[in-house]
Amino acid sequence: MSPALRRKTPSIIIWLFLPIGLGASVLQFPDSSGKVVAQKPDYVIRLIETPSSNIKTAEAMFLIKGSPFEIYKAVTDFENYPHFMPHICKSELVEKNDTSSVYRFAFRLALWTIRYTNKFESGQSDNGDYFIRWGYVAGDLKKTTGEWNIGLFKQKDGYSLVRYKVYVDAGIFLPLWVTEKLTAKSIPAMITAIGRRVAEEN
Repeated sequence: MSPALRRKTPSIIIWLFLPIGLGASVLQFPDSSGKVVAQKPDYVIRLIETPSSNIKTAEAMFLIKGSPFEIYKAVTDFENYPHFMPHICKSELVEKNDTSSVYRFAFRLALWTIRYTNKFESGQSDNGDYFIRWGYVAGDLKKTTGEWNIGLFKQKDGYSLVRYKVYVDAGIFLPLWVTEKLTAKSIPAMITAIGRRVAEEN
C-alpha cells in the first residue's frame, strides 16, 4: 500500500477474542453494550438500539479466509457491489480523488428500494490494519455512518479478523423491519458474500 494511503486512526478500539480451534470457541466483544443477536464460532453480532426510535447501531466481529489486503480489496470494490453484496442492486460512482470516494447505492428489500449516497475514506492505520469509514451524503435515510477495520488474525493461519460497525437512522418513513435489515440482520449474508468474493478473486 502506498504511504500516501496511510492515515492515522483517531482512536484505538480494543477487541477481545478467544482462540479459534475446532469451532468450539467464539469471538467476544470487550464490553456488554447492546444485545448479542447472532453468534457462531467465526462471528459475533450485536445490536444497540435507541428506545422508541428507528435508530440502530450494529457491530460485528468475524473471520474471513484471506489476507487483510485481499479482504480490503473486496470491501472497497464498491462498483461491483451489485454482483456480490446481498440486496445491493445498484452502485454508481459520483466522485473520486486520492483520499476519498462518493458512491450512490440502491438497497432492495421486497417491495422497498432504499437509495442513499455515502462518502468513503480508506487506507492503513499505523499498526498496518486496513480501514474504511463512511459518512452520509444524501438519500432516503436520515443518516448512516460506519467503519471497517481489517487486520491479520494471528491465532489462525490464513485468516483475517474483520471488525464492522454501522449506524442507521432511518427517520420516520421507513418501517422498523427495514432498519433491522439494513443493520444486524444483513450481516451474516454479507460475511458469506465477502468470503466468497475473496475466494473467487484469489
